[in-house]
Amino acid sequence: MSTQPPQYSEAAELLGMLHNQRQLLRATARGLTAAQGRERSTVSELTIGGLLNHAAATERFWMDVFAERPCEFNFDPSQYLMPEDATIDGLIDAHVKVEEDTARTVAELGDLDRIVQLPAFPWADDDKGDRWPRRRILLHLLREIAHHCGHADIIREAIDGANTTMQMAQIQAEG
Repeated sequence: MSTQPPQYSEAAELLGMLHNQRQLLRATARGLTAAQGRERSTVSELTIGGLLNHAAATERFWMDVFAERPCEFNFDPSQYLMPEDATIDGLIDAHVKVEEDTARTVAELGDLDRIVQLPAFPWADDDKGDRWPRRRILLHLLREIAHHCGHADIIREAIDGANTTMQMAQIQAEG
């Protein structure tokens, strides 16, 4: 009796990599107080709470583009800040919800080869915006999250000496 190998799915592979990067970002924030989540530990304005807030907002935007829902690019520097009434746990919960919404959107729309119109960006060659395959949107999100994971790791080390590797090891040890 032979068993069939699991069906390969490019979308599942990309979502798996996105999940891994999101887990790293959330692990870096794990155990911080709201005050620590707002703490600037470098000359940059970036904070861990602000990065979580930005990551969720950015992913929501790109899923609107992916799903071809009406949206426009609106650079809002406040998304890099941790809202005054926010907690780290609340930001992590919101980030998990965005991940679930992304998985649902990708499962429903599936076709990664479909070309979608991007809204006009200030840096585009013209005001019509670019066109990307949906696959590139997922790859862009992967790059965006990985980029900010590095920022968060440096900020966390400067706050209390913890880092993402230590946080992930502790999460694994807790089971």
